[in-house]
Amino acid sequence: MSPPFWLSAYSEAIPPRPPAAVSRTPDPVMSESEHDTISLAELLAAVAARGWQASPRQAKRLREEGLLTCVGQDHPAGLQGSRSHYLPSEIDQLALVLRLGTRERRFDERRVLVAWHGGRVDPDALRASLVTLLEKASNAAKSATVDSEDPGHAAELLIQGPRKTQASPMTKLIRERLGGNQHAIQRVMYTFALMAVDGEVHWSEHDPDSTEEPLTSVIERATATERARDDAVFGDRRLAPSAPPAADTLTELQAAGLFKLHDLSGCMQDASDTAIRQAFEDAHTIADMGLVAEAIGASADDDIGGLGSLLALAPDEYNALETALFVRNALLMRPLVPPQAFDQLHAAIKAARGPMTVFLEMRKAMPDDAAVLNLDLQARLAELPKSQTSRIKRKIGEILDSRPELRAMLEQ
Repeated sequence: MSPPFWLSAYSEAIPPRPPAAVSRTPDPVMSESEHDTISLAELLAAVAARGWQASPRQAKRLREEGLLTCVGQDHPAGLQGSRSHYLPSEIDQLALVLRLGTRERRFDERRVLVAWHGGRVDPDALRASLVTLLEKASNAAKSATVDSEDPGHAAELLIQGPRKTQASPMTKLIRERLGGNQHAIQRVMYTFALMAVDGEVHWSEHDPDSTEEPLTSVIERATATERARDDAVFGDRRLAPSAPPAADTLTELQAAGLFKLHDLSGCMQDASDTAIRQAFEDAHTIADMGLVAEAIGASADDDIGGLGSLLALAPDEYNALETALFVRNALLMRPLVPPQAFDQLHAAIKAARGPMTVFLEMRKAMPDDAAVLNLDLQARLAELPKSQTSRIKRKIGEILDSRPELRAMLEQ
């Protein structure tokens, strides 16, 4: 996907202006260099200035749990005990750990969330936490299928298991794509459940005399693979005009272990620390595509080209288990895509993030002009009378002047 596909015309239609200076109150204690260190007392004082309280005892526990790093200790003459030294970056680290601690006090969960939000976690501790969470999910699946006689029976037990009080975003999306057809929905859910227990899906077994829709066709609609090929997402551009059949893609993912519900943690146990770090980065890249999907969908419909899947897979906040599963899937997907694909995608999304964010914020601020505020803003403005074009540009300029962080996004 080339940059013109991703970027809105805002950066070209609106003349940039220098962003207003933004002042930031410095931390009360901050060393001049990353090579300088601060004491524990200075660390706790700086974090307290941000509104987060921690005791020396809590800091010690966080060090033991791999969530805080002490770079050295000494024993001052004439004083009892030792003195710990921290890099200034630990101020941000500790503030993050404490903030996430208000959501999740359990350390396995908190380690995963800290890593997801860009904090540092001891690699061995992080791996152990990922494995623990994934094994819990696998054990729950094993318990649900303990009485199964074969993969087909196990799949039936999975889809007949306890119903959640609220369907997942992806389940809702599949229902919408299938028009609420309960039989078709059950066929799709059974197919996914069968792959999850390592069963074989017989894609080609369809009676030509049957009036029932072939499974391959149902799966094409459920995954929106056909929409990825056919929908004009932006101008005449299509998301994946050469997308292979959904059945082929799912079979490849199953072979890679993506659906291996009874052994979710095995791949994480075998992966290197570098691979796990990369998986977190790749998962973020996939999640960030939700912003692009939202922006494109705002100009058309939420599921154009099948982009609704990105919105369903990228909620505002992941819990720890969702994060672990998402990172696991990213780990398994990297070998399946062309070399550098994730890196190129990351660069494209980074370039699009500012304009796309501004685009969505403008639509919220100017609902009466939403029909004009599409990704092809320049073309839309060219079709309007000059007076209306001037009014819209003036309004956009006023919003950018009042929100310098948005203008800065356009100029990055």
